[in-house]
Amino acid sequence: MKNPKRTIAFLSVIMVVLFMTVLFLILSPMLSEKESQFSKRVDDNRFSIGFYPLNSSESEAFELQKDDVIDVSLVVMKGSLDIAIGQEGKKPIYEGKDVQLNSFQVTVPENGIYTITVFGNNAEGSISFQITTRHLTRAFTAGMNDVEENQIHTIHVIDQHIEFCTGCFACKKNGGTCIHDDDMRDILEEILDSDLLILSFGLYGYGMPGHLKTLIDRTMPVSSMAMEKVGDRYHHTAQRDFSKLRYLMICGCGFPNSKNNFEPMVMQFGLLFQNHSTILTVPESPMFNAPEAVSVTKPFLEVVRQAGREYAENGEISAATRAKLPVR
Repeated sequence: MKNPKRTIAFLSVIMVVLFMTVLFLILSPMLSEKESQFSKRVDDNRFSIGFYPLNSSESEAFELQKDDVIDVSLVVMKGSLDIAIGQEGKKPIYEGKDVQLNSFQVTVPENGIYTITVFGNNAEGSISFQITTRHLTRAFTAGMNDVEENQIHTIHVIDQHIEFCTGCFACKKNGGTCIHDDDMRDILEEILDSDLLILSFGLYGYGMPGHLKTLIDRTMPVSSMAMEKVGDRYHHTAQRDFSKLRYLMICGCGFPNSKNNFEPMVMQFGLLFQNHSTILTVPESPMFNAPEAVSVTKPFLEVVRQAGREYAENGEISAATRAKLPVR
C-alpha cells in the first residue's frame, strides 16, 4: 500500500504546478498587453506618445518657421529617453541624452522641415511636443514688411540670463550702469537702438509672465533719481534718449471674453508706456493653433496684417481697422 502522506504530498505538488501553470496562462495575456501599451497622436502642431515600454525610435516631421517655439513635456518613470530635433543634414537645434527635465522649450532658428525623434531604452512614460506659432505677432510684422522691409530681432526672454532688480537704485545714481553684468545690458542697448518695441505674450495671472516683468524691472537704468511732474503724475527724469521708441503690446488669453481679464495688464502697459503705445488684446487666442478654426482665424489674421501695414505707413491703425480688432 502506498504511503498516503507521500501521495498527498505528490498530489499537492501536482496541484501547485497546475495552479502556477493556470496562473501563468491567465497572466500571460495581461503581461503581453501591458508590454505592448503604446499610443501616438500627431496633428498639425502637436506630437505626443505614451509608451510602456519604448525600445525603439519614433519620428515626425513638421514644417516650422523662424521663432516658432516647441514646448516639450515628458514623464519618464523608468529607463531612459533621448531626444533630437533638427533639419536633415544640419546640426540639431536640440539633442539630449537620457533627458530628465520635466519640461523645456526649443526655439526654431530658421524656416524649414524639422524632424522630432524620440529614442527609448526600456523607457516607460509619456512625452509631448506642442508647437506654438506667434500668429498674431507674425501677421502684424508681415503687414509692416509689406510696406517696407524691417529688421526684426526676436528675443525669447525665458532663454536669457536676466537677474532680478534689487531696487538699489545704483543705476540711477551712477549714470545708468546696473550692478548685474548679465544679458540685460545688451538687451537694453538693443531696445534703445530700436524704433518699435513689441511685447508679445500670453496673459498670466491677469498680467505679463514673470520673466518679462523681470526684463521691464531692469529698464531702471534709462532714468535718474531726479523726478519731474508731467500732467497729473510724476516720473523719473530720463538719462537715456528713448524718445523715438514706440510700443506695441500683443496679448492673448484662453478665456472667451476680454472683459474682466485684460484690464489690469492694459492699465499697467498704459502707465509704463504712456506715449506712442498701441495695445491689441485677443481672447481665445489658443484657437489660432487649431486647424479646425482656420475659417475664423484666417480672416482675423488678415485684418491684423492690414493693421501692421497701416502702422508702418502712418504710425497708427485706422478707425476702420480698429473697429474690426480689439485695439486700444
